[in-house]
Amino acid sequence: MRLLMLQYHPADAEILNIARARAFQMGRLDSAGVCWSQAVEKNPDSANAQTNMGLVHRSRKCLSEAEACFRRALAINSDHMAALFNLGDTLRIQRRLGEAEATYRQAIGVNHDNADAFAKLGFLLKDFGRFAETETAYRHALGISPDNATYKLQLGVLLLYAGRWSEGGALFEARLDKGFKGVLCILL
Repeated sequence: MRLLMLQYHPADAEILNIARARAFQMGRLDSAGVCWSQAVEKNPDSANAQTNMGLVHRSRKCLSEAEACFRRALAINSDHMAALFNLGDTLRIQRRLGEAEATYRQAIGVNHDNADAFAKLGFLLKDFGRFAETETAYRHALGISPDNATYKLQLGVLLLYAGRWSEGGALFEARLDKGFKGVLCILL
């Protein structure tokens, strides 16, 4: 139906964005890239279209192009959470940890009640070996979203690593929660 809509409304930026999202979900990066490029051309002031184009670039391992798209999205809307998260993630992949930290902190400044922002910051702080700050970030994420199994597991792993067996072990059991959809990957 969406592709049929695209046939009749090829200039509609929102329909292009929907078609792109579906192609991206199906792993058809070339089709997604074409739709995103068209969406950006039709509406260059769309932070969503810029962010989505950045995701295509990042999935193709074109990190500088991805970063440029996320930065353009933020130039359009400095509070765009998806662009902030994706820019932070892209910087982290490039091991530009200080810049990634600043980006995640900017996301927290935009929305202090966003648990994912604190979790991403905690995950990054762990890379720095700043474990006390990591714990604080994970606990803040859990304070916002106390039933999130991924946050419990991350904090549990951190506490086990620190030798805090009782609390860490209890939180580590979150890997068995029905709601846990992540992949168990312990990196310290």
